[in-house]
Amino acid sequence: SYTKSEGEQAGVLINFSKKGLVIKTYEGELNIGGTGNVPGTAQFNDHFLFSVRDAAVAEEIMKYNGKKVSVHYRQVVNSFFWQGETNIWVDGVKVIQ
Repeated sequence: SYTKSEGEQAGVLINFSKKGLVIKTYEGELNIGGTGNVPGTAQFNDHFLFSVRDAAVAEEIMKYNGKKVSVHYRQVVNSFFWQGETNIWVDGVKVIQ
């Protein structure tokens, strides 16, 4: 797959699971904040959806549910369905203190 972009994304890990009917893939979601930070108004959060192909990286990410993390990712142009539900592949994670 051709890499379109590569970088780091920070946010609170709010969901991470292994899912799929036949082929299981690791899928995650970061809450990266959003607009509407005025008290008494609705908060519209942006979410960063990603897939993980490496089981060792997935095991590491599972430890940090509910914590603020930074993930290293590659966004690819095309991916096959067995590589994940998204075209954003995370290959590293670190906790933000």
